[in-house]
Amino acid sequence: MSDAMTQPGEPAATLPLPPVKSKPRTSREFEHALRELGFSKTEARTIASHGFKGLADADSAEDLSELTALIERNSKLFERIERQLP
Repeated sequence: MSDAMTQPGEPAATLPLPPVKSKPRTSREFEHALRELGFSKTEARTIASHGFKGLADADSAEDLSELTALIERNSKLFERIERQLP
């Protein structure tokens, strides 16, 4: 049985990290390494450019644009309803 496997009732084992080939020398290599770790292309590019904080900022901006779209949609809906009132 490998070290990464646990028996029921045992604390979870830590999974071994993949071996490091070499440090990334370019931003593109860094993005590629992040992709291999499971980050999306957009996430890897954002992290490489702005660090992990940039990833949180991008999520916040995405949330705000979704909220803005919902507010605009609801405003238009209310305007239509108001026009139909006597």
